[in-house]
Amino acid sequence: MILRMTHLHSIHRVTRGHLLFSITNTLYIVIAVKFLEGKDLRKVFGKECEAYQKNVPMVIPF
Repeated sequence: MILRMTHLHSIHRVTRGHLLFSITNTLYIVIAVKFLEGKDLRKVFGKECEAYQKNVPMVIPF
């Protein structure tokens, strides 16, 4: 019984605010990586970067 009570105190409630924050940040990261960071890298590294971007996935490079 004591273990259950202790466990209940460690459960974190995910509210609508948390969910909205998570979704907003995820969208921001995807947009920033795709449109802002990629554009800057292409300016600096040119065609070599374009070839790399065509062959490697956007977020997880496996």
